[in-house]
Amino acid sequence: MEQPLFVFFFFFLVLVSSCWSWNVPEFCLGKQCPVFKTVNSQPLFEERQYEATDWISTRAEARSREAFLRARSTLDSYCTEHANVKVATDTWPVLAIATGEEDSGEQFLCWFIDPDQTIPENTPPQIPVRHVPTSTVYVRTFNGLPSLENFEKNAAELRKALRNAGRAFDEQTYGVAAYGFLTNLKQEIWIWAV
Repeated sequence: MEQPLFVFFFFFLVLVSSCWSWNVPEFCLGKQCPVFKTVNSQPLFEERQYEATDWISTRAEARSREAFLRARSTLDSYCTEHANVKVATDTWPVLAIATGEEDSGEQFLCWFIDPDQTIPENTPPQIPVRHVPTSTVYVRTFNGLPSLENFEKNAAELRKALRNAGRAFDEQTYGVAAYGFLTNLKQEIWIWAV
């Protein structure tokens, strides 16, 4: 009598685990990306619950295309020198984070580390590994060419929608997540809940 109960329990676990499994979204283009669950979807934004993640990052000197290209070059050089760090080729998104005011805030370029990959040890001070705990992120998808003006405009529109919806969020920080390249680019503004 124990064997049928065990078989039933086994199939129950398989069924439940398949319901909870992570299906990588199409916009990740077949690459690994941070695991999330959509909690709420509205016309102006989506609320996602992200699992804890690790990222390599570097500071950009300014909020400009040139500064982010230099930051990208820094991360790319590091990954080229350390072939075991495959974030540049095997994961999405690329995440640019801006905090504070445009002329006095900080900005970082971050690349997601696949959770199955060993976290790099002894990274140089200019390329820290950042651990982001489980968090709620409000997301606005937008179109158009990647530009600071487009990012700022969409961040402002997301903040307005969040205020109108009565959501509490970090007023000083936003991220721009990019998946793909110009021919198949998906762009999102991320703002973290508080």
